[in-house]
Amino acid sequence: MIEREASRLNLSIQQEGYAIVPFPKFIAAELKRYVLEYTSMLDFVNCASPTNFPTISAQISHADDARFYSSMQHAFRYFPPQFANLLVDWVTENFCDVFDAAQIGTHPISPIHLQQNPNLEAHSPSFYFRFVRPNKSDIAYAHVDKHYWELSQANEHATFPSFSFTDRWKLWIPLLGCNSDNMLQIVPGSHKYEVPFDLEFIAGESKPSIRSSWLAANGDKFMCPLKQTHDTALLMHDTLVHRGPKNPGPLARVSAELTIFTSRR
Repeated sequence: MIEREASRLNLSIQQEGYAIVPFPKFIAAELKRYVLEYTSMLDFVNCASPTNFPTISAQISHADDARFYSSMQHAFRYFPPQFANLLVDWVTENFCDVFDAAQIGTHPISPIHLQQNPNLEAHSPSFYFRFVRPNKSDIAYAHVDKHYWELSQANEHATFPSFSFTDRWKLWIPLLGCNSDNMLQIVPGSHKYEVPFDLEFIAGESKPSIRSSWLAANGDKFMCPLKQTHDTALLMHDTLVHRGPKNPGPLARVSAELTIFTSRR
């Protein structure tokens, strides 16, 4: 299906900076199953059935912040290699024409995360999930991925693909508890402009922050491009402005993310 729509999808990502792509049911089912199994086994979750997401969501959401953040550190939210490779294979087999790419790939898990979580496998693709509790600050404020990647180039723990790349893309996949009020929001067309930002020193590290003047002038342009929460995913360029809105609930929101690197033909 994606190969048949390659021209349309390519036009969309060039003009708007994003495209809505069909996503395989069987991969989504595997990802959901893993997240449910992982979260149901947390020491503060008591749920007889690992498929009972409302119960799992409620118990995690009611846990204190310290326990939540300890269990949901980035190093513990990676998908195992069998799931990550399943997705990467699907992307490389279907998206060459969409990106007009000679090569497609991703990057491995960071060495610092390998140290933090001994269950991770070196060289496994960096593919992970996010768990956003209702009415909490577990969100990503408006940002541009490119700004983070440019900072990462000077970071000894950053990882990159084995080939020389020209572009980066984000694949955002809704999994559980997603709806039009809590899914990722974007500013269409913002990839065409230099979005101004400053560096803020937060929790011991520098982080890029889009200037408030730009956000004030463009805040009304944010929109949720996904109109359904199944069988689709959001593909966007790493220069597109996006944010994770506060989750009004009632369920936690679970999504998955993969960064894709491409070299142009």
